[in-house]
Amino acid sequence: MTDTHLLKYYIHKNGDTIETLADFLEIKRPTLSAKINNRADFKQSEMFLIKERYRLKPMVFLQLFLGGENN
Repeated sequence: MTDTHLLKYYIHKNGDTIETLADFLEIKRPTLSAKINNRADFKQSEMFLIKERYRLKPMVFLQLFLGGENN
């Protein structure tokens, strides 16, 4: 499950918005919103693009996509 708060933190910290990240991932904004809020799953390729975009360390990456809480 995605850690919603942590992902939103990194989106904001890096000057992105849901729209700019959705464009980067080449998906629609509502689709990204569903994934961020755990109503849909991120594809592995999307997770790694986010990891690269935000230069996430391995432990943060794992917390973000495997240790998340709903909210």
